[in-house]
Amino acid sequence: MEYFKLNNGVQIPAQGFGTYLNTDDDVCRLSVLTALGAGIRRIDTAAVYENEEAVAAGIRQSGIPREDIFLSTKLWLSYCGYDKVRRGFENSLRRLQTDYVDLFMIHWPFVELEGTWKAMEELYREGKIRAIGVCNCRKGDLERILKTCDIVPVLNQLETHPLNQQKELRAFNSRFGIFTESWATLGRALPEVIGNETILSLAEKYKKTPAQILLRWCFQEGMSCVPKSTSIVRIVENTRIWDFSLEEVDMERIRNLDRGKRLVSKIDPDDPVIVDKVIHEEHDI
Repeated sequence: MEYFKLNNGVQIPAQGFGTYLNTDDDVCRLSVLTALGAGIRRIDTAAVYENEEAVAAGIRQSGIPREDIFLSTKLWLSYCGYDKVRRGFENSLRRLQTDYVDLFMIHWPFVELEGTWKAMEELYREGKIRAIGVCNCRKGDLERILKTCDIVPVLNQLETHPLNQQKELRAFNSRFGIFTESWATLGRALPEVIGNETILSLAEKYKKTPAQILLRWCFQEGMSCVPKSTSIVRIVENTRIWDFSLEEVDMERIRNLDRGKRLVSKIDPDDPVIVDKVIHEEHDI
């Protein structure tokens, strides 16, 4: 496994395991157990995924020491705001059955970011979090945090795949030492991504699966990723990306696929109607 260094010196595995939509307790537990057994040491969850307890069960069953696993979770909107962050965080700690997390992130930026971030900085200083970051933040969202923060976010987790490469935002992240992590690297198996002609031709050239090509592209672009699957075969397959490299000409072929269009997320942060709906969603977390 390769690692990237975050701006506070903490190292993050280049490939993790995502758990979005993995809400069946037994399936989630088994998939986490499988990922850890295949060598993955980074597990990504969120309060709103409603599977933190199942993730904890998989980690516990693996027998791998907690300190050897990079565990991240995310703060949902209903717990954003200076006075509510600590309660949301402690709820996640209880469900995860741990006394710290390696990375704690604001899940979406449709909140009072400044106060939320201040509360996360306090938790970080208390040693309950090894690193604090954000998800789905645009340039303007990051500027709001950077204007008042004492601690720069270590990471911005973004929907990033060959058809939506977010090059300008990734460059902005880098300018301030904010690492970019990719979610939906496989395009949630949408035909436009996983079945793209260029990706298929590269899979044939390198004798790899299309998913392995996409994950290797992500790593060589300097991003970590958290692919999700409930298939034991695919979970293991997705880890087999360290025995080959994409030639620069092929990296460029993939870069040229960029359409700058969000394909995966149903949440469009620039659509006020959708944003309002998300803000007022109720979750029992």
